[in-house]
Amino acid sequence: MKTLTVKVQKTSVLLTGIISAAAAVGLIIYSDSVKTGVLNGLSLCAQSIIPSLFIFIILAVFMCRSPAGKIVSILFYPLTRFVLRLNPKLGCTIIMSMLGGYPVGAALLSDMVRKGEITKKTASRMMCFCSNAGPAFVITAVGVNMFGSFSVGVILLVSHLMSSVIIGAFTGHFFKHDDFPKKGGKASELKREKAESLGDIFVESVSSGVNSILAICAYVVLFSAVLSVIGENGFIRQMIYFLSDKTGLEYELILGVVNGFLEVTTACKMLSGTLSLNHVILASFFISFSGLSIILQVKHCFKDTGVSLSGYIASRFAAGIISAVLTRIMLFVFPITLSVSSALDKPVMSSAAGSVVNSVILVVLCCVFLFSLNSRKDKKAV
Repeated sequence: MKTLTVKVQKTSVLLTGIISAAAAVGLIIYSDSVKTGVLNGLSLCAQSIIPSLFIFIILAVFMCRSPAGKIVSILFYPLTRFVLRLNPKLGCTIIMSMLGGYPVGAALLSDMVRKGEITKKTASRMMCFCSNAGPAFVITAVGVNMFGSFSVGVILLVSHLMSSVIIGAFTGHFFKHDDFPKKGGKASELKREKAESLGDIFVESVSSGVNSILAICAYVVLFSAVLSVIGENGFIRQMIYFLSDKTGLEYELILGVVNGFLEVTTACKMLSGTLSLNHVILASFFISFSGLSIILQVKHCFKDTGVSLSGYIASRFAAGIISAVLTRIMLFVFPITLSVSSALDKPVMSSAAGSVVNSVILVVLCCVFLFSLNSRKDKKAV
């Protein structure tokens, strides 16, 4: 057994060396493509990622740690308590993960683990359904700007969120957990264990937002460079053309699948190039799967926490399959005609920060926060 372990370790070291050497050679051969990919990634971060995510991550962390989080948690008490079988105080975290985009849930949960507010086991289970695309990305970017249909965007979002709830309910009912709410009513279940000043919460929220956004941008730039090399690599293109010829599948479809396992935005853009219902279903799969880029971002958020992410990685495939099935059912129940001209005439959204959906969400959350502060002041006055 020990001999086998040594052999595996040596093989791993050898493969790592070969891959590293190949990557170094690739950087030299495809230096122009890498440069283009890096610049595109930096542009994407500056124009879309940072404006749309940075403030939202800060707001999400602040909401979940401030009195406003209690109000949001009460509103979604039935979902958290009876469907997902979690402590109701986690309701705000779950909702923020569904509204803020893929890395928001990981940023919130990893922060809670480090502060000892939830157990590693609970964080590991919650990550199976707290890694979700935001409404602005799914409806506006993918639905309207890529597929040219608001209805497609709504169907993709509903199937995506439903798949997360289904996985959450499954894990809650069939796996043991150690954060099940104790009896005593909502008041005792939602009671905060430790009061913190709003100033301290704000400082910690900004710090968490900075750390999260730097990691996100780093992976966006990295995978932008990788995808640029793939797009310029003649051998890879020939292989895809060969597979397309042998299988009868469109070139864009195969390239979209290849990109989908790496980065979801590029995959959806390529799948929308040749419009069909099957392409919409595949896009639904990859939106829930999220891609290697998001998986690595999540892994970075949980570094040094000891949280196991094996269940999260397995859940990405399950979420993708469930989402694709739900999308197929909804497309059958609500038939949609895709317009080629409308999709091709509209540019892909460069920034989700100014979208109506995000603006409405931010206004509502701010109102809830202000209401919670006023309620707290009234109680003190009494």
